[in-house]
Amino acid sequence: MLRHFDFCPVSWDILIRSCPNRFCGKPLTWPRADSLRECRHCREPLVSAASDKVAKHHRPNLRWLADLFDESAEIRLAAMRRVPAALPLHCETDVYEFVLAIVRAWQLVSDAGLDMDDAPVGHRALCEAVSFVLEYPKSRWDLLQRSPGERDKLYGVMARISRDTAVPVVRQALIEILADCPLMLVKQDRRPPPGELNSRGAASVLGVPPGDVGRLVEAGFLTPLSSSGTQRKQYLFDTHVVEGMRAELTAGMSARRAAQLLGLPLYAIPQLVALNILQPQPSELSMFLRGDHRVGAEDVEKIADWLAALPLVPPSREWISLSEAFTAVGGRDKPWAAVIKAALSRELPGGLVFAASSHHERGTLSMARLAAREFVAGGPGSRSPLTVLYESSGSSAPPTMTPGEVMDYLNCSAVEISWLRERDLLAPRQWVSPTSYERIRVEAFGCHWMSTREAAARLEVEPRGLWRLIEAYPIEPGLGRGFYLRSDLERIVNTLASERRTLVERWPGLQPRGLRGGWVKASMGEKRPRPG
Repeated sequence: MLRHFDFCPVSWDILIRSCPNRFCGKPLTWPRADSLRECRHCREPLVSAASDKVAKHHRPNLRWLADLFDESAEIRLAAMRRVPAALPLHCETDVYEFVLAIVRAWQLVSDAGLDMDDAPVGHRALCEAVSFVLEYPKSRWDLLQRSPGERDKLYGVMARISRDTAVPVVRQALIEILADCPLMLVKQDRRPPPGELNSRGAASVLGVPPGDVGRLVEAGFLTPLSSSGTQRKQYLFDTHVVEGMRAELTAGMSARRAAQLLGLPLYAIPQLVALNILQPQPSELSMFLRGDHRVGAEDVEKIADWLAALPLVPPSREWISLSEAFTAVGGRDKPWAAVIKAALSRELPGGLVFAASSHHERGTLSMARLAAREFVAGGPGSRSPLTVLYESSGSSAPPTMTPGEVMDYLNCSAVEISWLRERDLLAPRQWVSPTSYERIRVEAFGCHWMSTREAAARLEVEPRGLWRLIEAYPIEPGLGRGFYLRSDLERIVNTLASERRTLVERWPGLQPRGLRGGWVKASMGEKRPRPG
């Protein structure tokens, strides 16, 4: 606030803003307050500068402006009594901000290229603005006596300041002055005719940003009744056409919302559509604006009600979460839809339940561990009945995969995906946002390479304990980061799984030990040698 005072209201000396040395002339700053009496650049004493005085006829107005912030409350109150009652200014700060707004208006009128935020304010400009305030409303009448060109230019500047100011009281005072503008005395009804919508109205009805309306016009989805303007097009649209498009956009439910409601990954929704569990509601308009597919809302609600009715069981080794069970699936899609369809038709051994978990209030969607081992686990050559085959259902798989879907498909983490990208072993689509991968390339990589996470999940051991089981078998060096040739690792995993079945048949109580990859008899805790 003090930066606008270029004078001392006590001695009436005009303050200097730059070094008085004509060879320096740099702006005076005191970043460390260590050179208040000299220039911090050239060490020129500031007392050597020639001092000018404020003209005597300017002092009364400037004295009143300084009194607004005097230490004495009586002086401040006396200064506020001089504020005309016609101005809606109720405190010292409001008055000062209004004076600055008038100063900026004069400056912008005198020099259109001057930025009103960085414009230097001198005591003469302050005095002229104070006169406008103290003589109000006479000064408001004087504006109307100016030439039409000068007056309209000043009103235009005031309108700009009223839009940009952050002080509501200043905005209100300027709007009252602008009410005298002849252009504003005539109320122009810019509303579209009945039955028509402008671009902003159409955007509000469709629930999209105004910029998307122009995109719809350019793409041919929406035909305007009329248009105006060259650089910024203004359109008028038929209300019934826009409402019909809104009905199309709101029909059904988006795939993302359906996945959120069912608690499933997003890529499980196309699988449910392929198996006729959910009915698609194709919409080119929705794909263009939002890039999402839509499905029948009633079907989603039925599945959600069925899932909500599933029993809640305590955690035990009898159950395994679907996400953990699907880690044992490699080189093919995770069979979310196939498992749900089997459970709906009561063909899934053990069915589906929610296993209690401290991380999820409802629990985690789980299936019987034995059913997961026998009917779900396996690679691309598995003959599991619980497999999602898009071609057999008469549909096609989505052509691209998101990074999260690639992580699930290859049974790896984001770190491994980045590692593969750095070595050009797996590349995303170029010039496309958001990031996506070609499905055909991801499937080819998954069929050729197998991760140790998948192998460990199929043997029901921790990944770090996998090597204790497979170290006795020959295996070719892998890519790194846990990827090995599927032909080698699949053979070893199948051999170990066959030995496990033999041990289980011989000792029915035998269970995986877990971390170290060994086996233990559940009934007696008797240790057994590791297979191989």
